[in-house]
Amino acid sequence: MNTVIQSLPEEYNRWKQSVIEHIQERRIEAVLSVNSTLLQTYWEIGSAILTVQNEKGWGAQVIDRLSRDLEKTFGKGNGYSVRNLKYMRMFAAEYPDFPIVQVPLAQITWYHHISLLTKVKDLRERAFYIQQTAVNGWSRDMMMLQVNGGLYGRYGKAVTNFNQTLPAIQSDLAQAAFKDPYHFGFLDVAGKKMNWTLSDSSRKNIKAEYALRGMTQPLGIAEYDMEKFYDQVKASLPSIEELENSIEDL
Repeated sequence: MNTVIQSLPEEYNRWKQSVIEHIQERRIEAVLSVNSTLLQTYWEIGSAILTVQNEKGWGAQVIDRLSRDLEKTFGKGNGYSVRNLKYMRMFAAEYPDFPIVQVPLAQITWYHHISLLTKVKDLRERAFYIQQTAVNGWSRDMMMLQVNGGLYGRYGKAVTNFNQTLPAIQSDLAQAAFKDPYHFGFLDVAGKKMNWTLSDSSRKNIKAEYALRGMTQPLGIAEYDMEKFYDQVKASLPSIEELENSIEDL
């Protein structure tokens, strides 16, 4: 195999780089698609809460009851706390015409959004920071530094047309989207517990058995403890509760 690789022309390196860049772009598109679906779903939940409170007069208790029922169905820590449901209601109230084409709402994470919702009350100013975050690839913390530093007042109050481009793979925003615990919770990654049983009695036939919430068909074979891998990834990320607690500290 090494002989074949060495015989490839110099053009291979440029071609290889184009393949790598294509994969990176597709990965960003995929995570932004999840983010867009999450935001749409959260908006729909928030809108539904507003509707029953306004039209049926169910009051605040409906959020407490809904949170208990959703957490019973989807598990705790997956984004359906009372606090996050209130954020969804606020999100729907602030953006009744969601999605807003002129403002790249889907290109920043939910953590970015709820931080802005609680800190920036003016819709136009909030739109400015959403746009600048998407353009510059800011993390949530960098975005809040700009908010607290009054960038809106210094930079200008005109929200220009946003060019729908993908954030750079190296940007803090892209990395935050890949590691967003709300995405994990929304997709219920925590619930997809994988149990791997590897036997190597003949050292030729390796069998992988899966317990993936009702899925019985093997997806592939890997000599790795995926449950341990998920636990390591989860441990390295802040929990949804930790993120929501940080909002209150702003």
